[in-house]
Amino acid sequence: MDGPFMTAFPPSLTVVLHDVICGAGGQALVQIEQLEMAGPGWVGIIGANGSGKTTLLKSLGGRLSLLSGSILLDGEAHEASRSALAQRIGFMPDAACLPSDLTGRMVSDLVAAQTAEADQTQALAALREALGLERFWARPVAHYSAGMKQRLALYCAFVGGQRIVLLDEPFNWLDPVSLFDLKQVLRDMAQSDYLLITTLHEPTILLTSCTYGLLLEGGRVRMTLKQADLQRFSQNPAGFEAYVVSALRTGVPGMERAVIA
Repeated sequence: MDGPFMTAFPPSLTVVLHDVICGAGGQALVQIEQLEMAGPGWVGIIGANGSGKTTLLKSLGGRLSLLSGSILLDGEAHEASRSALAQRIGFMPDAACLPSDLTGRMVSDLVAAQTAEADQTQALAALREALGLERFWARPVAHYSAGMKQRLALYCAFVGGQRIVLLDEPFNWLDPVSLFDLKQVLRDMAQSDYLLITTLHEPTILLTSCTYGLLLEGGRVRMTLKQADLQRFSQNPAGFEAYVVSALRTGVPGMERAVIA
């Protein structure tokens, strides 16, 4: 694949999907003809419950096998290798499934040992501070609240050192102060050397924090929002929210060949 898209950013921050069908139990839940994402940047994926957001992220991160098609990282296809995707892409684990008998620090170290080529402690200092992890770092996860588990799970997505990171509903259970601080840190990371791909329920977060947006409906990309589109809506967040909700209610004519660059 050639053209300005593939040369404008570092190869390690590009994800390309070709004719991808993914799902579970042999059932197709998401179908994407072509989707290109490049960083640094922040891609926000919005859609109703059951639209395929989590299935798409799990397939990108190697947690689900593709039913067909290919995912290319740095121009190399990984359709048959879930482990290769898991090694190259950071993934936020399910907060409810964190090992309860380990401390937060132990969980983080365990995840980092799988892929990290260097200690990420200094590089992730701002993220750790925004999440307030030091306050409960030494406690067993069994004693964590839902919000604490969410913060630890989010941090674990980054400790492996990958620069492409998938976050599924990262802002659940966070208090307003933590949410504010976290969004700022993630924006900074996405502006430097990360490609963040996150599922969201709140359209205004997409508008104020993300560089690009996707609207997923019925397992298909129905709308793409580039940075210029988001900037046009920036003076009218309420209007943007109404626009997105209307699109989710009524459906949007298919746009299955999507380029985000």
